[in-house]
Amino acid sequence: MVSLPQQERRPKKPHKRVHGGSGVSGVDLTKAAQLVIDCKYSNELPRPPVPKLLRALPTSERLCQYMPTSLELDHRPFLLSERGLFSRLNLLDPGAYGEAPTPGSMPPPPPPQDAQLLRDEDVDAAAKEAERKRRRLTEHTDAWHRQAFGLQAPQLVTNDVFTERQRFTTGTEAAEKKLHRDPPGFSSVEDLASRIEKTFEDARAPPTHPSKPSLKPKRILSIVPDAVLWANRYRQVVFDELPHEPARYDLLFKSTPTPRATCFGYFSPAEDEGDAGAYKLEQNYYWMNRGGFTRSNDRGEGEAMLLSFPLADEPSGEVRFIPVPTAIKLKKQNAYRLDLGLETQSLSVKHRDPSAQEAAEEQERMNVVLNDDAEPDQSEASLDYIQGEWQIRGDPRSAQESKSETRS
Repeated sequence: MVSLPQQERRPKKPHKRVHGGSGVSGVDLTKAAQLVIDCKYSNELPRPPVPKLLRALPTSERLCQYMPTSLELDHRPFLLSERGLFSRLNLLDPGAYGEAPTPGSMPPPPPPQDAQLLRDEDVDAAAKEAERKRRRLTEHTDAWHRQAFGLQAPQLVTNDVFTERQRFTTGTEAAEKKLHRDPPGFSSVEDLASRIEKTFEDARAPPTHPSKPSLKPKRILSIVPDAVLWANRYRQVVFDELPHEPARYDLLFKSTPTPRATCFGYFSPAEDEGDAGAYKLEQNYYWMNRGGFTRSNDRGEGEAMLLSFPLADEPSGEVRFIPVPTAIKLKKQNAYRLDLGLETQSLSVKHRDPSAQEAAEEQERMNVVLNDDAEPDQSEASLDYIQGEWQIRGDPRSAQESKSETRS
């Protein structure tokens, strides 16, 4: 028995004839129905004219922030006035800024196209109230930082809808308000000067206790600058822990192991070596507030007064003061960092006389308290009316020009 091939064993299916078809004789409509063609339809939407990423709108601060230019800073106009600074300015030429409209006159009506934009009587009150409520939903409040109610810490349940309504916005986002300020309290410059002079007279009166007038002071001391120590430059240093009680001849040696780290070495006199100028290292400290100290010193903030009181048995005397900058905070170096080390373990200090430049700088600092004549402030220009002419004195620009000429 011979086996037939697989194709011959399968029975052939008769072709089905499609009734009602419009096919041509001799064309297999079954295979024609399986034909798939990828085509595009003409009803696709066009691309939107608006770009995908819109440019952010400028904030309200940029619309009202004033930025001075270099032309205005370098060439500042001077206001020449024959009276004092508190005198009112009279407009000599009223026509320079145009003629003022006569009372009762009306401006010309806007064009018909613009008049339609100004009409709002066609909007009813309900639509205005709905727009006002819709605008209130986008107002900036402090509710954005609040957490979800389920994630909050245990607290009292409050009516946030009522409390958020009581908050007020500040700055340029808030509504414009009219501020009414009281007058300064003086009518002229002479009145202000007399009030200032009266404060000096009141300061000479004996002090009285604000709540217990019956108390009498034991002694009254005047506060004056210390002319002897005024030229010295003192510093306030706060240690987290000292190796021993500070002595008179102890010193601090400043070092900079890295550009971002500043350290101080605490040295004490070495008595065992016998040399008068020999010092040995006691402890290393790290400067904690170097950035804050530099910023405060540049701005003149954080200054304190070092007071020197007389002895208690002296009935009269004076309290002397000198200004000192803000405190320097030092922490033990090993407690802060272990990768820093001070190679200098001993110092040899020698004393010398001050040089001519150092003596001149010291005398310049002493002139602040020794001379009674106050030096004029050269930061701003002053105007004087002398012999019918205005003369500008202390102009900082003229001083810079003279310096540049001398250098050239």
